[in-house]
Amino acid sequence: MSRNWYAAILLGLMTGCYLLSASLGRSTASSGESFPPSLREKEGTLAAEVNSLVERLDAPNLADREEAEKRLLDLGPAIFEVLPGPSEVVSSEVRVRLQRVREKLLLELGRQMLQPSLVSLSAGTSVSDALREISLQSGNFLQFRFGDKTAQLRSQELRLVRPIERQPFWKCLDELLAVGGFSALFVPGENILELRPLSRGETPFQRPVCYSGPFRLEIVRSVVADPQGAAETREITLWIQVAWEPRLRPIVLYWLGDKFGAESAPGGLLRAAPGERTREVQPMRGGCFVDLPIRLRAEEVPGHTLRVLRGSLVGLFPGPEVTFIFGLQEPVPQIHREGDATVIFEGISVLNDRIQARLRAAYGQPFTAFESHRGWFYDYLPKARLPQGEELAPLRIEPILQLPNQVALAVDLPILTGAEGIKLLWKIPAAILREEFAIEFRDVPLNVEAGEKN
Repeated sequence: MSRNWYAAILLGLMTGCYLLSASLGRSTASSGESFPPSLREKEGTLAAEVNSLVERLDAPNLADREEAEKRLLDLGPAIFEVLPGPSEVVSSEVRVRLQRVREKLLLELGRQMLQPSLVSLSAGTSVSDALREISLQSGNFLQFRFGDKTAQLRSQELRLVRPIERQPFWKCLDELLAVGGFSALFVPGENILELRPLSRGETPFQRPVCYSGPFRLEIVRSVVADPQGAAETREITLWIQVAWEPRLRPIVLYWLGDKFGAESAPGGLLRAAPGERTREVQPMRGGCFVDLPIRLRAEEVPGHTLRVLRGSLVGLFPGPEVTFIFGLQEPVPQIHREGDATVIFEGISVLNDRIQARLRAAYGQPFTAFESHRGWFYDYLPKARLPQGEELAPLRIEPILQLPNQVALAVDLPILTGAEGIKLLWKIPAAILREEFAIEFRDVPLNVEAGEKN
C-alpha cells in the first residue's frame, strides 16, 4: 500500500467527515424511533456559546464571520457534540464554514488521541491501588493477574515514596512495577498483564525499552547468526515487543526500514537486511501488543552491543467515532448456528436493505459494500446479544461501507431484540488516522543468544 494511497484516503476522509454527524438529532423515517436529541438544544454554557457563534457565521460583516469561525476552532474538539448537523443549517456559506471547522477539529482530535495518556499519583498510594488508578485516569483498562497470593499481598503493602505527576502511561506502569518488584508478561489476545515477583538477581529494566507516543517498545530477544562469516551471511535478528495503550486499536503497523539506522560497538554500521525495507504487522484480535522481528545486515563483524538503533513506526488507527441508533419495526429474525462460531439471521438481506435505507436517508448518499485491505476489519465484526443476555458469535453482516470520498468502518453493532422490534447501535469512525513515531534504542546487548541464520 503506497503512501500516496494513504494520503488520498485521508484527504477524502477529511472532506467527507462532516456527513457523519448529520444523522445525530435526526428522526428515523419509518419507525418512530429517534436519533439522540441534538445537544445544540440542551442547556449549558458551551452549547449556548456555540449556538451564538454559529449564528454569527451568517453575519452581514465578513470580519464577524471570520472571527466566529476562528472562535469555534479555538474552543477545540469538545464542541463536536454541540455543533449542528448540515441539515440544520439553511445558509450555504454557514454549511461550508461548519464543514471546514469540523475537518480541522477532527484533525486536532486525532492528534490528541495519539498522544500518550498522562497520569498522576500521590505519594503513599499502594501499588495495587495505583494500578487501578492509572487505568481509570487513562482509559487504558488492563487487567493485572498476580502469580500467587503472596504477590498480591505484596502489591497492597508496598507504596509509592514520591508522587508521580503527569507521567506517560507506560512509563508510570514501569515505575510501579519497579516499586513492587514485579516483572510483567502480556497475555496474547487479552488486555491482561501477568505479574510475578522478580527472581533473585533480576532487576527491573534489564532489557532495552523505548517510549514513543502511546507505544512502549522493548527488545526482548536478539539472535546473532554467523558473526564471523561472510558479509552476506552476517545477520542480527531483534525481536521487538510493541505495546500500545489499550484504549487504541491499531488496524495495522509498519516498521519503515528505509528510515533505519544502527551501529554496533566496537565500530561497524548495520543496515536493514534485504526485503526488510518495510515490515507490516497485523495486530492480533484483542490484546495490546505484537512481536516485531527486525533483521539487520552487519557490514563488519558485529560487536557485543548496538550503540544505537533508530527506526520509524507507522500506525493506522480508527479515528473518533460517531454513533447511530436505528429502530426497526420488523419481526424478530430467527437465529441459526452453523458449527461453533457462525450466526446467521434469517432474512438478513431484508435487514440489510432496511439499514441501508436508513443510512441513505441520514446521509443523502448511497451506500455500497466495500472490501477492505487484507481483511483488517476482522476485529470489528459485529456481535449480537439476546434479551436474556446470551452473547452470540459475530453476525455475518458486512461491516465495511463506502461513501463517495469516504470510507466508514462499523466498529460495533449490538442488536437488541424485543417485542417492539430490533434496535441497532452503530459506532463508525469519522476517519482513519495515520501517524509516524520515531523509535530509538541505545546500548542494546547482542550477546543474548547465538543462532543459526533464519
